[in-house]
Amino acid sequence: MASCYASKICNFIKVNEADWLHTMTSNFHHHLPGLEIGDLQKSAWQDCFKHLQSELATLADTDGYIIFEYILPMEGGRRPDVILLIENKLFILEFKMKDKFARSDIDQLKGYYRDISGYHKESIKLDIMACLVTTKSNGVLKKSDNGSHILSCDKLIEFLSSHLTGEKTLVGLNQWLDSDYHPLPTLVEAAVDIFNNNEIQELKTAKSAGVYDALNELDKVTNWVEGKVEKKGNKSQSNVLTLVTGVPGAGKTLLGLEFVHRNKKGQFLSGNGPLVDVLQYALQNNTFVNHLKNFKSEYTNNHKQAHTNIVVFDEAQRAWDLKKNKKYRKSEPECIISIADKDTRPCHYLALVGEGQEIHVGEEAGISLWNDALQKSKKSWVIFCPPELKKYFSGMDERRIRTNELLNLDESLRTHAASLYPRWVKSVLENKVEPELAHQTIQEGFSIYITRDLRKAQSYCKSRYRGTSKKYGLVASSSNIAYSQQSVGPWFHDSTISKASCCSFNRVVSEFECQGLELDMPILSWGDDFLYSNGSWELLKGNRNVNNPYQIKKNSYRVLMTRGRDGVIIYLPQDYKFNELYTYFTRAGAQQL
Repeated sequence: MASCYASKICNFIKVNEADWLHTMTSNFHHHLPGLEIGDLQKSAWQDCFKHLQSELATLADTDGYIIFEYILPMEGGRRPDVILLIENKLFILEFKMKDKFARSDIDQLKGYYRDISGYHKESIKLDIMACLVTTKSNGVLKKSDNGSHILSCDKLIEFLSSHLTGEKTLVGLNQWLDSDYHPLPTLVEAAVDIFNNNEIQELKTAKSAGVYDALNELDKVTNWVEGKVEKKGNKSQSNVLTLVTGVPGAGKTLLGLEFVHRNKKGQFLSGNGPLVDVLQYALQNNTFVNHLKNFKSEYTNNHKQAHTNIVVFDEAQRAWDLKKNKKYRKSEPECIISIADKDTRPCHYLALVGEGQEIHVGEEAGISLWNDALQKSKKSWVIFCPPELKKYFSGMDERRIRTNELLNLDESLRTHAASLYPRWVKSVLENKVEPELAHQTIQEGFSIYITRDLRKAQSYCKSRYRGTSKKYGLVASSSNIAYSQQSVGPWFHDSTISKASCCSFNRVVSEFECQGLELDMPILSWGDDFLYSNGSWELLKGNRNVNNPYQIKKNSYRVLMTRGRDGVIIYLPQDYKFNELYTYFTRAGAQQL
């Protein structure tokens, strides 16, 4: 793995500053060609060098190592200032040329701790400590509420010595630098890698939440459909509908993309227009991923045979009912099933099923629409699904329903903290606050902030992610922002310095535009359409064209609240109507920014 300087501590304390700085600069340009080294960065390096070379002189006899600017793989240029590998310890040191630290400084450090302890294989066996070092202070040595250590340079050796015992260093320098490091990529990054034939490591690790096992099961089903199984092949030429369920963050969409790619001729379809726009924009390709509406338009109510018999439908539980899909005089599942029915080849259609994501008009009927469509089909169908979905297919011949527990992805691919967070969101929206859940989530590195100051939220994001390609931006309920016909592709995917990027704060996107996509740190601007009043949630602006406007609005805010990879900042305007909501969020465990 890349760094700007790595050596034994005993060698570092003897190196000439000019030579060290030259090595740092050369390696930075080599490993991070898109980033510039400003005067402030060089000054920070020199300040760090001066203090460390002086303080570490007392550790001249150690066999430990020092690493500057270790570049976290697939993390947009994020890099902790210094890593010390000594004995069975790993010290993450983040230096700040100031006498007081900001909230963003601590959160930046916590992020490094979370990622190295969670994704770096050789670090799992080490005792990891995260330290924020303020170089313009003296006599500081304390532990913050979240477990990080705050210290001044003059207390560095005192701190290190209190944790060292004189044992040999457990991990070699090259062994640590060459270690496997497998963070979860963003959906867009993963799609680009899959499209370019790069292996997605997350699908093959022990933490992959069963995605790899599910993919193998899907391959078996496809082989059966196409008659590639000798003894028990698809003799009746039946079509197959396979349903895969999963908790938020379990990797359903990743699974669908990889499944299509494995089969080459398949296609990934989604009714989520912004998701398709972003993926097509990133891939610069319109065939691998496409809009469900295009598939319907091309092959419904005519005699055309679809170009492929292997299709993935994302968020299948959100399929439109007859009223919303009235143009075709049938529901969306009926359109899809009818397209397969006229195909001369047996089809394998894969439906990915999430939960609590129904936010559009016509999406409330859920899985039952698929059962209704199959009941009307004149062709033989076989269903493969997790056991819990069998109940939705009443009236089907039970011999044609084959359950498989491996088709339910019940473990999140995200960090433990990020997987706890949706539970907290659910408790908040159901008026059953669990502050201890928020505390545990925050302790493990996922930020939950509340603020009445929008500029402060924006400054926090800029400070925390300065010098990286990490993404942050504004999201809000569609009831409170104007509709835009602009593609969200550039907003999600363009460089952070682009005026079209989310990081410019020039545009606010709604739940419809960000569903299925993520930012590293979204700022959710809460609107006056859904407020907390007199001890309960109150719907003030809703869609009258749905059966349950309250549930749809709650789902909308669930989507908006769960777009972050590192955390979320909830912004409430300085208006009295938001006062009770602010109190509610703080009581639920959100931290004041």
